[in-house]
Amino acid sequence: MPQLISATRWLFVLVSISSVALAENNPSFGEPGADGTLTLSWEQLMPADYVPVWDPVAPLPTAPVIEELNGKIVRLPGYVIPLKFDGLLVKEFLLVPYFGACIHVPPPPSNQVVYVILDKEQELGGLFATVWVTGQMQTQVKTTEYAESGYTIAASLVEPFDY
Repeated sequence: MPQLISATRWLFVLVSISSVALAENNPSFGEPGADGTLTLSWEQLMPADYVPVWDPVAPLPTAPVIEELNGKIVRLPGYVIPLKFDGLLVKEFLLVPYFGACIHVPPPPSNQVVYVILDKEQELGGLFATVWVTGQMQTQVKTTEYAESGYTIAASLVEPFDY
């Protein structure tokens, strides 16, 4: 049992460090912009009372999402895991909160994985490029070869994240 608790804490330490590192240059993190876009942190994608039980052998069950985010225009930073691409041009990808997520098992909980669909192919900078994604969020489960996502974003804008 201590290993499960330790592993869970380690996962959340990684997520927290990544989220803080990504958010550190944005003083309005978590506040709606002038255009009404809601800039989110990864923690805001999990219900306050949600505590995942991490087991390195068993797959994670579908994690609860924040239903109020359904249909909202959001902005979220993260790391790219390309799914549908042609050379360097990406059409669909997973957005994850920390470097290495989904490639190394187990993947994060589904409420910490976002499936992103671009309206046209775009060069994003390769595997684990760091980007800001802006678009309409849906609380829609998608299963991929790497992970299950609890959210989907139809991206209107994907731009590099500058440290």
